[in-house]
Amino acid sequence: MKRIVISSAGRSHLLDVSRELQRQGFDVIFYSFTPYKNFKRYGLEKGGISLLIPMLPFIFLHRKVKKWWSTKMYYKLMDMLVSIQLPQCDILIAQSPVYTKTIKKAKKKYNAKILLDRGSSHVKIFDALAANYGGETHTDEYVKMEEKQYDLADFIVVGSSYNADGFKSLGYKDKIFINNYGVYLDSFRPTRLQDNPYDLIMVGRWSRRKGCNFLKEYLEKHPQRSLLHVGSIEDSNLIPQTNNFNHVDSVPEHRLADYYSMARAFVLLSRDEGLALVQAQAIACGLPLLITHNTGGEDFIKHLDDPKWIKVVEDFTQEAIEEGVEYVINLANTQQGVRSYISDIEKKISWEAYGVRYKQFIDSIV
Repeated sequence: MKRIVISSAGRSHLLDVSRELQRQGFDVIFYSFTPYKNFKRYGLEKGGISLLIPMLPFIFLHRKVKKWWSTKMYYKLMDMLVSIQLPQCDILIAQSPVYTKTIKKAKKKYNAKILLDRGSSHVKIFDALAANYGGETHTDEYVKMEEKQYDLADFIVVGSSYNADGFKSLGYKDKIFINNYGVYLDSFRPTRLQDNPYDLIMVGRWSRRKGCNFLKEYLEKHPQRSLLHVGSIEDSNLIPQTNNFNHVDSVPEHRLADYYSMARAFVLLSRDEGLALVQAQAIACGLPLLITHNTGGEDFIKHLDDPKWIKVVEDFTQEAIEEGVEYVINLANTQQGVRSYISDIEKKISWEAYGVRYKQFIDSIV
């Protein structure tokens, strides 16, 4: 039985990866600073090792200070703790950008294959986009650390073709494995639209990176349309000063389906993502989607019985976005009863399907 060590920071999607690869028959050990209770909550029955206690002061410092030096301290400690404990393994799946020391040890001591899990675009593409929309960019030291891990890895695992294209354009064409993230089908099922629904729902941080400046302008120009936002507020200056905007703070993931049932259509206008998981949730709940190419959600179109249910905005212009909004709302108005437009969903966008694809890839490289 092949042993796979997976090293994350928090829970992240790598806990789901650990569970699914374990179900595919691999011996999986998962390192994280998420609490032990989360392992069982998300179905990882064995192999979970929580480093929360030694990491707690550094996590607090990192979240409180939010400076590069505090981030570097928590990265280095997490990397050191995992590298010290690292057992023999055939494969190391390491979350970018934390685990340089661990990657080197796995390669040198165990001759393990290194799969670097990158949840966002290539760091230089991320920074170029951030500079364009006024977001925060990384230090030169951070960029060098990221690129060093790209070079050390045997493969770079990304969630979407959008991310893959960026890496390929910068010279990593032969290293990329694309695997679209899954969705919990126990929590996210076809929904029936509630009475007096919102026209749109957006789930995630309310920020410029998520394109919320476009939504703000749209709502202010179209008072007859309404939007429900579920998540945190990152850019408070982008909150519409209108009555057609309603905000709900972040809720537990298993409760999100209740909110999807309150809206006709889902919208996400991100300027950069890995592959936003909320898109698969909205699909499973039967909502038409308005997204940008940069959300990675375009990959889901290949799984649909009819591609019309996902509208991709190619241009970041107010006109294109307003046309897209009207398209998905009109499409949503054709739905009746329980909303569903994807068949054999278990074989397409479930976490189980994600695990099957991952196993096939691993079998091909080891």
